Amino acid sequence: KLLWIVRIRKGMMPLYSNESIAKTMDEPLLNLYNFSMAQKVCQLALRDSEFFSIIGASGSGKSEAMLYFKEKHPDRAKYLEMRRSMKMRDFYMTLGSLFGYTGSSKNMFAISTFLKEYSQMIEHTEVLLIDEGTQLRPQQLAYLHEIREVTKSSIGMVLCAPKDFLRNLEIWDKKGIIGIEEFQRRVQMFKSMKDLKIPEIKAVCKEYGVTDAEIIKHKLTNYRTIGKLCKKIKDLKKYGFEFDDIPPV
Repeated sequence: KLLWIVRIRKGMMPLYSNESIAKTMDEPLLNLYNFSMAQKVCQLALRDSEFFSIIGASGSGKSEAMLYFKEKHPDRAKYLEMRRSMKMRDFYMTLGSLFGYTGSSKNMFAISTFLKEYSQMIEHTEVLLIDEGTQLRPQQLAYLHEIREVTKSSIGMVLCAPKDFLRNLEIWDKKGIIGIEEFQRRVQMFKSMKDLKIPEIKAVCKEYGVTDAEIIKHKLTNYRTIGKLCKKIKDLKKYGFEFDDIPPV
């Protein structure tokens, strides 16, 4: 069943070669199960102050779903994108600034204390959306576990990550790294995104003017994430089939 409306944020690669910008938050793309699931997970985390994790392949739409939820709940949803270059201090200072921390102290205890007081002060629940969770290192996960413990009464969390994240957790847990077992216990549920189904692929193709059944069957049905599918459609729209006859290197 196809539910909800997926929208693509500004700045993504345009699907048509003559487009100046990609589709924006205000332009509907299509209905997808993964998007519906991600919205429901974020909503439950916000409503019940729970901690969930969304696991999905690169290009499955995790970031777009979280950004859409943030756009729809600007006063109650905070979005944090992890980067490989983030050091520990970058991580917790960025986290603190999302909730309005302006103190001069730049240590973890100060940020943790601020967030604890913040969570006790607010009159409504909020949610922290963390993207690119695979960039989190064990020390950062341990700190996130501490933040979760002091804010769980009013701040929910949703952590998005690829499948590698679960494998990393398992490896770290077997090694006995401090904080990993506690972190896993804090996560209420891990929800996995699914491959695109054929009706969803056809819906995407139809949205972008690709209706030839043979093209869809032979050129597009193997692309099972929204990111890869949209890129392939974009390539076909821009270059047609001119590369099909070029032998592989």
